[in-house]
Amino acid sequence: MRAPFKRGDAVIVLSVTLVCLCLILLRQTPSGHRTAKVYENGSLTHVIDLDETAGKREIKINGGTLTVENGSIFYSDSSCPDKLCEKFGKLTSPGDTASCVPNRTVVTVSSEESGNEPDVITY
Repeated sequence: MRAPFKRGDAVIVLSVTLVCLCLILLRQTPSGHRTAKVYENGSLTHVIDLDETAGKREIKINGGTLTVENGSIFYSDSSCPDKLCEKFGKLTSPGDTASCVPNRTVVTVSSEESGNEPDVITY
């Protein structure tokens, strides 16, 4: 009977696992100075420095409340019927985005380093 798992299979599985762990760790490390930008009805209304936040701060926006604490920002209350915006959770990393479509608000986290280069280039 043939062995279901060989030494070569173990090397491949281990290599793929290590590459995945490295990518996850690189994604988790913060890069640059993080700011949160709040857009209401398509226009920028608030710019919040996430690296300099001390304590808990609440910001009233169209039909809801944003909470800033411990380097994160999140929808803590919303008047929309399905409350999907509250389920986005805490936004901490550059590129994180949450929106509340019924209230026409968007929150994005960006950094000084991540805003100048494109994410993807297609031809």
